[in-house]
Amino acid sequence: MRVLMLVLMSEGFPYDQFRQVWRRYMKSHPNIDCYFYMSKPNLFTDYLLTDDTLYIRLQESYGTIWEKTLRAFQYFVNMRPNTYTFLYRPNASALANLTNYYELCKTFPTTNYCSAAIAKCPPVGLDQSPSGAGYTLSFDLVKRFCRDTTIRQVWIDDVTIGWYLREWKIPIVPAYTYVLLS
Repeated sequence: MRVLMLVLMSEGFPYDQFRQVWRRYMKSHPNIDCYFYMSKPNLFTDYLLTDDTLYIRLQESYGTIWEKTLRAFQYFVNMRPNTYTFLYRPNASALANLTNYYELCKTFPTTNYCSAAIAKCPPVGLDQSPSGAGYTLSFDLVKRFCRDTTIRQVWIDDVTIGWYLREWKIPIVPAYTYVLLS
């Protein structure tokens, strides 16, 4: 079992500090591939993968978070389609104990699975959404988001994912602080 961890990141303060902290341990688990993903509008190609960062040619803004996330999903689905069992997407400020998280992943179903702290989003009429602080998706759902050309942005990435999970009748399994550093 392998896990892809994509850490949502931007340029500048406080993200530069968050990257420094993450870099201390993001390569510490042999079965978790951890990358930052960030917008970089002046790229000459659509994507650039470095040692720890996937740059995506895209304007950085609050309104492009879903597109940035979907394009990061698409990159890894296309480049490593049968590599991962789960995807974990934390915010830059939501640190995770990778060993504890990996052990927990062993208990998760490997299809049609989402686990997250539950958030509500009344502006779009959504009573359950995975929290942007961190959500886990089975990789079949990541592939489904990439394949389904009818998906439109509802709001930011976590709310859009919550919207479509509800449409697909896939429940969000509540998760709380199981991955936070102690």
